[in-house]
Amino acid sequence: MKKWALEIGTTPMKLVRNVDNDFYEILNNIRELLIQPQLDSSKTYCPNCGKENKISDNFCKKCGRKLEILH
Repeated sequence: MKKWALEIGTTPMKLVRNVDNDFYEILNNIRELLIQPQLDSSKTYCPNCGKENKISDNFCKKCGRKLEILH
């Protein structure tokens, strides 16, 4: 679980055993993507935090990462 969390850019638990709230938000975003039957071509998802953004956005609304347009 820890390795998977690090691959998606978050940590599930801190050393003091506090739950990282972003981990659960990212996990829920991934879950929604997996059950969504069709992708909406007007939306894109940040590869860093999983936040849904408009296809016209250049940067993620949540984490600020530059979004690359896929053709």
